[in-house]
Amino acid sequence: MTLQELKQNFSYLETTEDKYNYLLDLAKLLPVIPTECKKDECLVQGCSSKVYSILIKDNDKIKSYFYSDSQILNGVLYIFHITVEGKTPETILEFDFMNLLKELGLNELLTSARQNGIISLIKNIQESAKKLMESA
Repeated sequence: MTLQELKQNFSYLETTEDKYNYLLDLAKLLPVIPTECKKDECLVQGCSSKVYSILIKDNDKIKSYFYSDSQILNGVLYIFHITVEGKTPETILEFDFMNLLKELGLNELLTSARQNGIISLIKNIQESAKKLMESA
Protein backbone atom coordinates (compact mmCIF):
# COMPACT_ATOMS: atom_id res chain seq x y z
CA MET A 1 0.00 0.00 0.00
CA THR A 2 1.23 3.49 -0.78
CA LEU A 3 0.82 6.59 1.33
CA GLN A 4 -1.51 8.02 -1.32
CA GLU A 5 -3.72 4.92 -1.21
CA LEU A 6 -3.77 5.12 2.57
CA LYS A 7 -4.89 8.76 2.47
CA GLN A 8 -7.60 7.87 -0.02
CA ASN A 9 -8.82 4.99 2.15
CA PHE A 10 -8.99 7.23 5.22
CA SER A 11 -10.97 9.83 3.26
CA TYR A 12 -13.83 7.31 2.96
CA LEU A 13 -14.05 6.73 6.72
CA GLU A 14 -16.80 8.77 8.33
CA THR A 15 -16.90 7.81 11.99
CA THR A 16 -14.41 7.44 14.79
CA GLU A 17 -15.34 3.77 15.00
CA ASP A 18 -14.58 3.33 11.29
CA LYS A 19 -11.12 4.85 11.80
CA TYR A 20 -10.40 2.67 14.83
CA ASN A 21 -11.50 -0.44 12.94
CA TYR A 22 -9.31 0.52 9.98
CA LEU A 23 -6.33 1.00 12.30
CA LEU A 24 -6.95 -2.53 13.62
CA ASP A 25 -6.98 -3.80 10.02
CA LEU A 26 -3.73 -1.93 9.27
CA ALA A 27 -2.15 -3.45 12.39
CA LYS A 28 -2.48 -6.87 10.73
CA LEU A 29 -0.35 -5.62 7.81
CA LEU A 30 2.58 -4.52 9.99
CA PRO A 31 5.55 -6.74 9.14
CA VAL A 32 6.63 -9.04 11.94
CA ILE A 33 9.54 -7.63 13.87
CA PRO A 34 12.46 -10.04 14.21
CA THR A 35 12.81 -11.34 17.77
CA GLU A 36 16.39 -10.07 17.98
CA CYS A 37 15.07 -6.52 17.43
CA LYS A 38 12.94 -6.66 20.57
CA LYS A 39 15.63 -5.40 22.90
CA ASP A 40 15.59 -2.65 25.47
CA GLU A 41 17.71 -0.24 23.43
CA CYS A 42 15.03 -0.32 20.72
CA LEU A 43 12.20 0.60 23.10
CA VAL A 44 10.79 4.07 22.56
CA GLN A 45 10.87 6.05 25.78
CA GLY A 46 7.81 8.17 26.55
CA CYS A 47 5.15 5.76 25.24
CA SER A 48 2.50 4.38 27.57
CA SER A 49 2.60 1.11 25.60
CA LYS A 50 5.69 -0.91 24.77
CA VAL A 51 6.87 0.34 21.38
CA TYR A 52 9.92 -0.89 19.48
CA SER A 53 11.35 1.15 16.63
CA ILE A 54 14.28 0.06 14.48
CA LEU A 55 15.58 1.65 11.30
CA ILE A 56 18.31 -0.07 9.30
CA LYS A 57 20.11 1.34 6.29
CA ASP A 58 20.14 -1.02 3.33
CA ASN A 59 21.83 0.32 0.16
CA ASP A 60 21.13 3.95 1.15
CA LYS A 61 17.45 3.16 1.77
CA ILE A 62 15.68 2.60 5.08
CA LYS A 63 14.30 -0.73 6.22
CA SER A 64 11.99 -0.30 9.20
CA TYR A 65 10.65 -2.50 11.96
CA PHE A 66 8.02 -1.39 14.44
CA TYR A 67 6.02 -3.20 17.09
CA SER A 68 3.70 -2.32 19.95
CA ASP A 69 1.71 -4.32 22.46
CA SER A 70 -1.28 -2.10 21.49
CA GLN A 71 -3.10 -3.14 18.30
CA ILE A 72 -4.44 0.38 17.66
CA LEU A 73 -0.90 1.70 17.92
CA ASN A 74 0.31 -1.06 15.58
CA GLY A 75 -2.07 0.45 13.01
CA VAL A 76 -0.34 3.81 13.44
CA LEU A 77 3.03 2.06 13.28
CA TYR A 78 2.02 0.51 9.95
CA ILE A 79 1.34 4.03 8.66
CA PHE A 80 4.81 5.09 9.81
CA HIS A 81 6.27 1.93 8.30
CA ILE A 82 4.95 2.69 4.81
CA THR A 83 6.03 6.30 5.26
CA VAL A 84 9.70 5.48 5.95
CA GLU A 85 10.26 2.09 4.27
CA GLY A 86 12.51 2.41 1.24
CA LYS A 87 13.13 6.11 1.77
CA THR A 88 16.43 7.86 2.39
CA PRO A 89 17.31 9.18 5.85
CA GLU A 90 17.16 12.72 4.42
CA THR A 91 13.59 12.21 3.22
CA ILE A 92 12.55 10.92 6.63
CA LEU A 93 14.09 13.93 8.38
CA GLU A 94 12.11 16.28 6.13
CA PHE A 95 8.78 14.44 6.51
CA ASP A 96 6.05 15.96 8.71
CA PHE A 97 4.61 12.95 10.56
CA MET A 98 2.23 15.00 12.73
CA ASN A 99 0.76 16.66 9.65
CA LEU A 100 0.17 13.21 8.15
CA LEU A 101 -1.76 12.13 11.25
CA LYS A 102 -3.77 15.36 11.03
CA GLU A 103 -4.51 14.75 7.32
CA LEU A 104 -5.76 11.27 8.17
CA GLY A 105 -7.91 12.60 11.01
CA LEU A 106 -6.04 10.55 13.58
CA ASN A 107 -4.79 13.36 15.78
CA GLU A 108 -8.31 13.82 17.13
CA LEU A 109 -8.61 10.12 17.97
CA LEU A 110 -5.48 9.95 20.10
CA THR A 111 -5.56 10.75 23.80
CA SER A 112 -3.04 13.30 25.05
CA ALA A 113 -0.94 10.48 26.56
CA ARG A 114 -1.00 8.63 23.23
CA GLN A 115 -0.13 11.86 21.36
CA ASN A 116 2.87 12.36 23.66
CA GLY A 117 3.96 8.81 22.89
CA ILE A 118 3.58 9.44 19.16
CA ILE A 119 5.75 12.57 19.49
CA SER A 120 8.39 10.46 21.29
CA LEU A 121 8.17 7.87 18.50
CA ILE A 122 8.58 10.51 15.79
CA LYS A 123 11.63 11.92 17.58
CA ASN A 124 13.03 8.40 17.82
CA ILE A 125 12.50 7.81 14.09
CA GLN A 126 14.13 11.13 13.21
CA GLU A 127 17.09 10.56 15.55
CA SER A 128 17.62 7.10 14.04
CA ALA A 129 17.45 8.52 10.51
CA LYS A 130 19.94 11.22 11.45
CA LYS A 131 22.37 8.66 12.87
CA LEU A 132 22.06 6.55 9.73
CA MET A 133 22.66 9.61 7.56
CA GLU A 134 25.76 10.52 9.56
CA SER A 135 27.13 6.99 9.33
CA ALA A 136 27.35 7.22 5.55
